[in-house]
Order: sequence, then structure tokens, then C-alpha cells
Amino acid sequence: MESNNSTRFITLFLIVLTLHSVVTLAQKEVKEKKESVLKEIISKQALYNIRFVSFDSSFTIYQKHTGDLFLSTNYSVKKILHSEHNTQFSVIGERTSKNMIIKKRSNYHQEFNPNKEDEIFHFPYNLEGEVKLLGKGIKPQLHQQGNFISYYIPTKKSIMIHKLSLPTKTYTISVKTSANPFFQPILKMQNEENIILYEQNSSGLGEVSVLNLETKEKTLLKKLGGYQQRLEMCLTNNNLYLFQSGYIESKTHLSSIVQFNPEMKTETPLYQAKLIDLGQIACNTEKNHIYFLKNFGTKEKKYFDVAKLNLQEKTVTRITQEDYITSLYEMDGRLIAVNDGVQMLLYGQNSLKKDGIPSMK
Repeated sequence: MESNNSTRFITLFLIVLTLHSVVTLAQKEVKEKKESVLKEIISKQALYNIRFVSFDSSFTIYQKHTGDLFLSTNYSVKKILHSEHNTQFSVIGERTSKNMIIKKRSNYHQEFNPNKEDEIFHFPYNLEGEVKLLGKGIKPQLHQQGNFISYYIPTKKSIMIHKLSLPTKTYTISVKTSANPFFQPILKMQNEENIILYEQNSSGLGEVSVLNLETKEKTLLKKLGGYQQRLEMCLTNNNLYLFQSGYIESKTHLSSIVQFNPEMKTETPLYQAKLIDLGQIACNTEKNHIYFLKNFGTKEKKYFDVAKLNLQEKTVTRITQEDYITSLYEMDGRLIAVNDGVQMLLYGQNSLKKDGIPSMK
């Protein structure tokens, strides 16, 4: 009888010990899950109003519910663009550029055409000057320390390039008509004469070419293998990096990052995976590193998180553990990730509250 009681006691003790271990492990896993490298962005303005914050937080560009765009700096506020309700502004800029880009889209919540052309303005980064209209188009970009601004005009199938430094000049680059009516070409400037252009032909195949702005001479550098493949380009310190992958539901289950040499038409492999990654490569955040959105799941069950590629060691490190990072972008020394619809800071200063403006160097 005593032996049976002892056996029951030992069995009960083992059950309780096992349950305690399971609960402790689960609590530890939950705790680890909550510890995120993403930081909440702290600001005086509501985040949904902010359009741009300088790297040192010395000035902020924000939009009011009325539609107007404002500049806040040195404890003062001034209106820089007037607009109406249902207008959406976005701002592109970085401290190494002389100019910023302001993009204005009217009837933002009523028209959802990706090819709807926006008004494109430029504004000096040192804030010494007025906002000036350049034209209408989409996908504006800064080049060559902000001395050049480009944008795509879908209705004309052409790219407009404005040289803002003296002597000012405008270039018009015709691009091929793509099989995809919503395809947007990508442009990077090697120098003030040559550009690297990614476009699609009428068969839907992507092509990378180098083009001379003065002579309009174009040389094909690379052609993608299929219409289900897509490509991104990132240029930093005259080094060109290409991210190549398939569209999310395509049959191309392969992603890669290479360093591309336009002069030699050669590629140096840096990363490859047998899954479809989201990409959105950011190569100007940290020296010798590229951040991108990598699929850490499977072909059937995709989990996207931020990864960091070490360009010297060619190794990849998983940075976030969220499983659902949908967007990644750089903003003047900061790297911001969108996690479940919320903008969070991954790299850089997360406090945007500084009001004083230092001398510009």
C-alpha cells in the first residue's frame, strides 16, 4: 500500500515538474519574442503627419490635415506649399545632397492608378531658397549629390533628368514600351555623363543598359532570363549592387545579390537563396553592408524579416524576428521598417524632438 502511494506521489511530482518546465519555457519564448530590435519613433508631431526629418533632427517637414506642407526648424514654422484636402506629400532627401524632392499627389484617397503623375518639386537641403516646380511624373530620384533629379513620365514613356547645378540643363530619355503597363524603369547615375538604366521590353524581359546623356548611345549590359523576374539597383560610393528575384507568386524561386561592374559587364556573387525575397535593398545605411527583406520561411509559408548582408564576408544575419516586415526604406541616416502597418526605427536616432538647428557643413 505504501509502495503504491509512493509511486503515485512520484508520478504526480513528475507531472507537476513537467508542466512547470513547459510553462517556464513558454514564458521565456514569449519574453524573447517581445524583445525587438525595432524602436518606437518618438516625435512632437503625430507620425502620420511627418514627411521628412533631417539626420540630426534639426528640421522637420510635415503636413497638416488641411493639406498644406510646413517646415519646422529653429523653433519656428513656415508654410512651404499650399494644397487642398485629400492631397498627399512625400519628401526625399539626405544630408549628402544639395537638394530635396517634394512629391505632391492630389486626390490621394480617390485615384489609385500607379501611373498617375505627381507634381515634382525641389527644395534646397540647407533651407536657403524656395520650393520650385520641376514637372509632373512618378518615381523621382536624387543623383550625384542632389545636383540631378530624375522622374518617369508614363504617358510619354520617357524619363526626364534635370541638372540643377550650373549650367542647368534638361535631358529626356525614351524608354522601351513594356508588356506590363505599370512597369516603372529604374535609373542610377554613374557620373554626370552616363546612366545605368533598367527597363522592360515588349516581351516583358528586363534589360540593364548604360546610356550616355550627350550622345544617347546605349549599350546592353544584362538581360534577365524571364518575364517573371524582377530587379532592383542600389548605388553607393560608385559601387552598383543588383538584387534579383521573382514576383511573390511566380515560379522563379531564387533570389540573389551581386556587385555589378558596368565597364567589364561582370558580376561578383554576394548572396543567393532558393526562396523569393522581398528585397527593397538599402545600401547607404551602413558601410560595407546591405539591408534587405529576406524570406525566412518556406515557399508555401513566407516569413519576411530584415536581414543584413556583410559585403566583405558575404554572410547574412537575421536582424528582426517579427515574421511580417512588409517595407524597408532609408531616410537621411535612418533605416525604417514597417511592421504590421506600423513604422518602426531599425537604425539611427529614434527621437525626432530636437528643435535647434546647427551650422550646416
